Amino acid sequence: MSYDSIKESYSYITFDENGNIAETSSINEDFTGDKKMFETVRRIVKNALAVEKEFGRPQDIEGGIKGDDIYFWQTRNIVNEK
Repeated sequence: MSYDSIKESYSYITFDENGNIAETSSINEDFTGDKKMFETVRRIVKNALAVEKEFGRPQDIEGGIKGDDIYFWQTRNIVNEK
């Protein structure tokens, strides 16, 4: 995997109890020069590959970041529909 830019359209999205978007920040940010963000992406990829190795096949992984912590709260096998 390679990448040369990291861009984010929203800093956060807050959902209400019904799963509807309650609030978003409208800040567009370019993290291309942010070494910490690139390190975070590297850590996400490293951990995602470890999860895929554990399950023995590609995974659809959902998670989030809070501070310096990365959380994976759900993973499932990617199903190839033909």
